[in-house]
Parts: sequence; structure tokens; C-alpha cells
Amino acid sequence: IKVAHHLSKYIYRWAYKSIAISNVVKEDLIKYTNIKSSQINVIYNPIIPVDELDIKLEEDIFHIAIVCRLTKQKNIDTICDIIEETIKNRLRIKYHFFGEGDSTILHGLILKYNAQDKIILHGFNISYLSYVKKMNLFIHIPLWEGLGNSVLEVYNSGIPMILSDIKAGYSELISKDYKNIHYVNPTDKNAIIEIIFRYYSRVEEGNTYDREKLNFDLNETYKQYHSLAS
Repeated sequence: IKVAHHLSKYIYRWAYKSIAISNVVKEDLIKYTNIKSSQINVIYNPIIPVDELDIKLEEDIFHIAIVCRLTKQKNIDTICDIIEETIKNRLRIKYHFFGEGDSTILHGLILKYNAQDKIILHGFNISYLSYVKKMNLFIHIPLWEGLGNSVLEVYNSGIPMILSDIKAGYSELISKDYKNIHYVNPTDKNAIIEIIFRYYSRVEEGNTYDREKLNFDLNETYKQYHSLAS
């Protein structure tokens, strides 16, 4: 890591222009390299639609989606604490994980509670949004984040979201005032469980479709990249 840090400072010294996928990434580039702010262009990743699948989910189960790599950065330990608590309380909740990584702790929960019907590991699935759109809640509580592409894609679907209250690309674009968006301390499992229970018990309203959609078109993103070469 130290070598990479020193190497990046040297390489960026010769950069004519640079691209950051969010303002928080731009801030990190300025902080950790020698590149000037005027040389960094913020271009958000595009939201690319994929073919939708006809997915059917059990209607008598509360479905929660987690889309991320299974790493410490994505706060998997806290997510597992939340899952364990809801299993102990015998809530009819099914957690769907979309993403690859170290699933050891999740397999441990499955074995401990015989929870193969409560914790579903889908792995990498390019059509994950077809599943998530049919679910009741989306949770994304990383400890740090550059952008969070899946958050932007899921946001446009309209389902309720629990998000880390941290500096991240998605928090630059998704207001805390938006309906059914809940920003939380990512390590406060009790606060997160409380929000889950409010939706589970139908105290909170479910899906909402009146959000102003985010539009990061692939062609428009290409034009932004192309303009940097001129």
C-alpha cells in the first residue's frame, strides 16, 4: 500500500487531466497526489439499463437487498449482526446478497441458524435490478465509498433505502429529504434494525415512484470523456 501511495503521487505529477467518479474521490486525489484541482474532472459513472427478467418473489416474505462486494469496506460485520438479530426475533425476512467476495461469515450464520432460506447468496448477477425492484427494502451501509453505482440504479426503482451517512458519490446526488430514504450511522445496528422493523410492520409506507430520477446516460458520459481528449 505504501508503494502504491508513493507511486501514485509520482504518476499523477505527469497527468494532463484526470477523471474522478465523484467529488469525494476528487478530494482524495487532491489530498493524496500532486495533481491540481483544476486538472480533475468529475464524471459520474453512467446508469446502464440491462434486460429485465420476470422475477417472482414470495409475497408473504419481507425481502431485503444488499448489493456490494463482500468486504470490510462494505461493513459486512454490521450487516451480519443485523441479520442475526432479526433471525433471533423470528422475523419473516429474507436477505438477498448480490456480489462476490469473502462469504465466510455469512455461511457461518447460515449453518448456525439453519438459515439457507433466509440468507440467499446470488453472487455476481448483472440482472440484479430485476430482483431488487420487487423487494421491500435496500440496504447499503459501507464505511467509506467512492460513488456507489448500485445505489443510483436502485434509487431510480423507487424502493425504500437505508444508506450510510458518509461522504460518498451517492450522497452528493440523493438528498436526505427524499421520501423513503434513510441516512444512518453505518455502525448503529439498533437504528438500522428499527427502520427495518418499521417497514416490516408496515408503519412506514413501502415503494414510492414519485422521486425525480437520476439520469446518467451512457452516450452523454462518453461525450464527457471524449471532450477531455480535445
